[in-house]
Amino acid sequence: MGSKTTFSLLLHLIFLSITLTDAQDCYTTGNFTANSTYAKNRDLVLRSLASNVTANGGFYNTTIGSGNDTVYGLVHCMASPSAGNCSLCVNSSIQALMTACPNQKEAISWGGNPVPCIVRYANRYFFGSLERSPTLALYNTGKIDATFAQFDQAWSGIRDIVTRANSTNASRNMLATETIDLSSTHTIYVFMQCTPDVSQSNCGECLQQSVDYYKSCCYSYQGGVVGTPNCFFRWDLYPYYNLFPQVTSPPLHISISTSTGISISTIQC
Repeated sequence: MGSKTTFSLLLHLIFLSITLTDAQDCYTTGNFTANSTYAKNRDLVLRSLASNVTANGGFYNTTIGSGNDTVYGLVHCMASPSAGNCSLCVNSSIQALMTACPNQKEAISWGGNPVPCIVRYANRYFFGSLERSPTLALYNTGKIDATFAQFDQAWSGIRDIVTRANSTNASRNMLATETIDLSSTHTIYVFMQCTPDVSQSNCGECLQQSVDYYKSCCYSYQGGVVGTPNCFFRWDLYPYYNLFPQVTSPPLHISISTSTGISISTIQC
C-alpha cells in the first residue's frame, strides 16, 4: 500500500518528554476533487468525530454517505485523557490531516499533544479490522545506560506485559501501564493501548507486532514510540501522560523513522 507521510514534531520542556504533535500518512489508493460529494462527506465525518469523541468516552466512529461517496471515520483518544486534552489532540490532528492530505480518499493521523490520539477516515469499511501498516516509530537517539544483558532482560519484561494485557484486559479501553526495573537507578515506564473496535486477540497481536517492530529498528535506545492504525506502544525512562508519578528526566536526543523509510533527526534543547 503506497503512502505519503508528513511529520511535524514539537519538542518542549514539560517533564522533558517526547511530544508528537502531528504525524500523518496519506494513502495513495485514490483521490477526490474539491467540492465533490466525497469531499463534503469527508469534512462532515471529521467534524462529527471532533464533536462526538468526548461524549463517547474518547472513542467514536461514524459513516456518512452512500455508494462511492461513503466515508468511514474513527477517532480514539488514548491514555485516559480529560475531555479537554482529548479535544485538543483531536482538533489539532484533524487540522493537520486536512492540510497534509487535502484530497486523499484515505488517511490517518497520529497526534500526541497533550495525549496520544488517532484520527482516520477512508472510503472503505475498516472498523474492527487489524491492519499492520502504516507504522510510525519514534526513538530517543541516546543509548541506554545499562549493560546489554540488563536491557535484554528488561525487554523480555515488556514482551510479557503484552501477554498479561491480552489475557486480563477485557475493558473497552484496552489500556495497560506497567513499570520495569532496569537497574537500581533506572525504571522503564511502559504504556500500551489498542483502539476499542478490535478484538482482544487482535489487540495482543498488534501490540506484539509493535514491540517487535521497535526492537528491529531501535533496540537499546532510551525509549520510544510505535504507532499503527490499531494500537500505540510507548516506553521511556521517565513518566509521561500523567500515568505514572512524575520525576525529573534528562534532555533527550530524538529521531523519527517510519515503515516508508523516511527518517528525521533533531536534538532537544
